[in-house]
Amino acid sequence: MPTFIPNKAGTAVKEIDLLDLFEAEEGTINQYYGRVGQGKTYAATKDVLDDLANGQVIYANWHLNFEGHDDRYSLKYASRNFFFFRKRYYRFPKENFHFIEIDDQFMDKFEKLTDCKVYLDEGHVIFDSYEMAKMSLRKRKSILHTRHFNRTINIISQRPTAVHVSARGNVNIFYRCTKIWTWPVMLFRRQEFQDMTGETVDETADPISTRFYMGRKRVFEAYNSKYLRGGIPRSQKVYVEAWDLSFTERFWLLCSVIQRVLPLKRKHTPARESASPRGLNGANGVKESSGVPTTDDRTGELPF
Repeated sequence: MPTFIPNKAGTAVKEIDLLDLFEAEEGTINQYYGRVGQGKTYAATKDVLDDLANGQVIYANWHLNFEGHDDRYSLKYASRNFFFFRKRYYRFPKENFHFIEIDDQFMDKFEKLTDCKVYLDEGHVIFDSYEMAKMSLRKRKSILHTRHFNRTINIISQRPTAVHVSARGNVNIFYRCTKIWTWPVMLFRRQEFQDMTGETVDETADPISTRFYMGRKRVFEAYNSKYLRGGIPRSQKVYVEAWDLSFTERFWLLCSVIQRVLPLKRKHTPARESASPRGLNGANGVKESSGVPTTDDRTGELPF
C-alpha cells in the first residue's frame, strides 16, 4: 500500500489570494489571573497555539517551542475539513511567533506593534499598580489605543489589582484560572468575567463562559515555566544518601519502624538507686542513678 504524503498532495494556492484572509482582530485587553500553579500560563500557551493555528501573529515574553502549524498534519483540522467539505488546508510557519523581551527597550518595541496579539506573562512588571499617577504617557497610550492598532494585549498576573488601574479599567475580559484536578489527569478551568466592582473583577456574577483545559504533554512541552530564570545556574546543592533494600530487608525494616513508633507495653527495670551521705550531695542527700541504661532505654538497631 503506497504511503500518502500530505505535503505533496493538492495544488498550492497563490499567495495573492491569501492576503486578506487573516486580518488581525480588533484590539482588546484581556487578563489571566489566579494563584501560583493554577494554570494561567498553561491556558495562555494553549490560546497562543490556537491563535497561531488560526493565522494570528503572536508576540510573547516567553519562548515557545513552536515549529509551525499545518492543517494537513492535524487530526482536528483534517477531520473538520473532511466532514464539512472544505478543500483548503493552511500552513502557518513558525515565523508568525515572535519573542519580545521585557527590558529597557520594551516600550520602544511595544508601542510600534500593530495587527497582532501580545501575551505578557507577569504583565504587572510593565503595568505596575504601584506606579499610580506616575505612569508615563507612553504606557497610557499603549493601553488606550489597542483598538485603533488592532493590537490585543493579554496580561497574566496573580491578581487583577496587581495591574495599573488604567489597564485594569480598560480590560474587556478577565479570565480566572483554577486547577480542578491533579489526578488522574490534570484539569484547569478558565472562567470569563467582564464586570468590575470597585477596582477589581466582580466574581459574584455568573461567568460569561467557562472553558476547561486538560493538561496535555504537547502544551507543557511548548513552553518553559522557568524562563524568567534565564541562564542563572543552580545555587543550591542537595546532600543526600540512599540505600536499595531487598524485599526481605524492607519487611524487617517496616517491622522495626512499627516497633519504634508503636512500642509494646513492657515492664521497665528500675535503675539502682542509693542515697548519698549527708553533706556530700546536699543536706538531705540526693537520689542518684547508677548510670547504667536498662534494656528498655537502649536504642534498637536494624534487624539485619
